[in-house]
Amino acid sequence: CIFADESVKDTVTAVELWPKIKKVRKDDNVHRIMLSCAMRFFQGMLATLVVLLLVISTQDAIDIILNFTAVNFISGFDDVAFELAQWGKYGPMLEAEAKRIEDLPAPPCICRKYQHIRYCWTVVPIALVLISLVSTVTYGQTSTKVWLTKRLRVQFEDDTNFEGYSGCYVLNPDSVQNRVADPRVVYDSYNENPKSAKMGYCRDERKWYLYTGDYLSACDILHVDKVAYSEKTYSFDIATSFDGSWFSKSGTPLKVYFFEDEEKLDGKQCSAFL
Repeated sequence: CIFADESVKDTVTAVELWPKIKKVRKDDNVHRIMLSCAMRFFQGMLATLVVLLLVISTQDAIDIILNFTAVNFISGFDDVAFELAQWGKYGPMLEAEAKRIEDLPAPPCICRKYQHIRYCWTVVPIALVLISLVSTVTYGQTSTKVWLTKRLRVQFEDDTNFEGYSGCYVLNPDSVQNRVADPRVVYDSYNENPKSAKMGYCRDERKWYLYTGDYLSACDILHVDKVAYSEKTYSFDIATSFDGSWFSKSGTPLKVYFFEDEEKLDGKQCSAFL
């Protein structure tokens, strides 16, 4: 934020040019100045919020750079349009008007002797808010208390080879000991499920796997132990894969249903499903 991009520049400019009431003259259109500053401020804040959401939700660094560049490009449209008008690209009338506006003296109410002070008072709070939001998201992704599915139920179609894997799956406590290094967790099948299995995420392949065996890392499982897998996903919690497609280890699409109502999926309810 010290080297502000276009979106933050809009916010800073709005704060720097906000009129000082004590210096307003009778012939100053102070209400129009306030409206202009308010619109520029909200434009900058919305663009900053969009950048934050894109950074949080984007899957890789290249997409982050492209999205960031696109937002900066859009945020700079107004400056580019005014500059093109000054160059006469939109005709002589707009060229003359743009040059007239540029030559107009600024009203005393928006002149600032110490602009760097308002700049710091604008940029620092924005930086603190953005850092706080990113830290909150990071904490949520590594926490064992929030944004983490602890119990779920899987239901395959009846009269298929996968019917025995239907039932409840609970969080494996050993898989949450170091969520900072490996944010995804492993789920063990309920003791009374017809077949014993686990569900885990392979970071190398970006997929959730349903598999047999005692592996805590889905990337280490053998092909013979694979039962089913999800489509590629970069999300941290298994609940985000519920709406995606699942396939058998041979690549055949599967009809599988997930349920995540942890308040109802207690031991008694899980036993009743079987």
